[in-house]
Parts: sequence; structure tokens; C-alpha cells
Amino acid sequence: MIRLGFEDSFVRVVKRIMMVERMSESQKDKLRQIRSRFLRPIRFRFACLHRGIKFERLPGGKARFSRAGRSVTVSESDDLLLIARRFDYFFSSEEMRGNGNNLDFTREVVLLGFKVRTRAECALWAKPILLEYNKHSPLKEGDVVLDCGAHHGLYTLIASRAVGETGRVYSFEPDDRNYSILAGNVKRNGLRNVVLVRAGVWKDDGFVSFEGSVDHSYHVSFNPESALGNARAIRVVSLKSFFESEGLSRIDFVKMDIEGAEIEAIGGALDFLSRHPASFAIASYHIRDGKPTCFALEEMFGKAGYDAWTEENSAGEKITHARKSR
Repeated sequence: MIRLGFEDSFVRVVKRIMMVERMSESQKDKLRQIRSRFLRPIRFRFACLHRGIKFERLPGGKARFSRAGRSVTVSESDDLLLIARRFDYFFSSEEMRGNGNNLDFTREVVLLGFKVRTRAECALWAKPILLEYNKHSPLKEGDVVLDCGAHHGLYTLIASRAVGETGRVYSFEPDDRNYSILAGNVKRNGLRNVVLVRAGVWKDDGFVSFEGSVDHSYHVSFNPESALGNARAIRVVSLKSFFESEGLSRIDFVKMDIEGAEIEAIGGALDFLSRHPASFAIASYHIRDGKPTCFALEEMFGKAGYDAWTEENSAGEKITHARKSR
């Protein structure tokens, strides 16, 4: 705690000196870029030094953290500062039990009782983020679940176990790399109640521009003029058309984390949702038009006859919950 306080105090002093509160948004953006390039490496060195952690770069774009006979190997593109700060978590948390003293996230690890390939920072937030999606709508045997924005499939695995052999989980992931990891995780755990869908969720069927970044995060390009050079078209489907094409009779729960596209996915399905009630938990901290999407989501759900409210999960991220009003 003392070490974290020292690091945080250092950052607060820098912000005060630079009068961040008085800056315009464009100035703050430039400051964030400078911080990422210069300040973050300094904070990383402090984190390792104060925790007695040895850090070394390995061939093939890998990196290793080690201390007292324990090690964590990750990709260099991972959030190295976060991993340094949470090094002990990998060996003390219940959800990481079964990995021994040497974890290698460039291969396979045990997480929440499943054998998975995923990024180290995903493992760090797995319990607070994934298990809290259903805090107001617990899954039960036989439920039909949509995992929209499945990424590597960690929530898909949890939901698959909860709904059992008589239930079904439809897992949506549009990015080729993430989809490959998702499919591998489903296969290595022998899940037979999961249906993989290589598509994003949108207001209607078709294709939209999709951007990726070096940290493996992806989002729909809402402003084509600002699209990165790696933007490409991805297939998207609407909730209504997917429901009809699969011949579903109901949807019990929808988990959604689709990088801001939740506005279109929900806004384009209001009539359908009013006739086919389901419970929702949507990551709504994404910024659209200068504010988090939670505000627009609550308003839209209200129009469809739903009760909707937003809470912060234990990772500090906004999650909008919704269910049909009685």
C-alpha cells in the first residue's frame, strides 16, 4: 500500500505542476500521449524496483517478471505496468489456482477453473468484471445467453458452465485474431453448448468499418475520416435478425461489451426487445459524443418498457443493467 501511495503521489504532483484541470481537451490528449511515452516507463521502473521484481525481455516479443522463484511470462504488448503492480495476485488469488509458480500467458494458463489462452491483464480483471455481469440476473440451467463482444471467451466459459447441457451460449466476436483464441478456448474445454458467431452486433445486417490497435483492442469506426490505416470491414448482425435466423424462441440474458456500438445495437432493436424481453448487462463506459453510453442506453431501454440503471463494477467501469418492467 505504501508503494502504491508513493507512485500515485508522484503522479498527483506532476499533474498539479502542469495544471491539468485547466487544460482544454486537446491539450489533455497531448498530455496523455506524452505520459504514455515518457512518464509510464518511469512509473514502471518504480513499480518493479519497490516490489523487488526482476524484469527481462525475451526473444519473440516476450517479457518475464520474476521474484523469489516465481515468474510470469507475457507478451511485450501487454500492460507491463499493471502486471508489475499486480504480480502477487497471480499466485495468491483463488481464480488463478492450479498454475504453480511459473505462469506463461504466451501459452496456456488455468483461470477460473478453465484452461485458456488470454492476455495477462484479462486474467487480472476476470473475476470483478466477468462474474459481476450477472449480479442482478443470475444464470440458471437451460438459459439462452448472448455474449456480444466475446473477446477471448472468458465470459462465454463462465456462462456455459452456468446454463448447463440444456442451455445455449451464442458467442459473438468479429475480430479474426480474437475469434481464433475464443474458438481454441471453447475447444480445449470441450464445451458443447456454445455456438460461435464470427460477427459483431449492430442495428442491422451488413458490414461496418472496424479498427484495431497495437494493444489488441478493437472498435467500430464511427468517424470514417479518422479511421486508422488498419481499418477493415467486418460482418455485423442485428439482434432481431439473429434471433429469427437461429429460430430462437427466447433470449434470457445478453452480456454486451462492444466498444460503443451498443448505441446502434440496442437502438436498432427497441421494437424487437419490447416484444421479446431479456435481461441485459452492458459495458457502458465507452465515450460517444463526449459522454459515456450509459445515459443513452438508459433512455432507449425506457422507450422499450425496460427498467434500466447503471452501476460501477469493482474495476470502476460503468455497467448498464436492464430488464423488462413488470
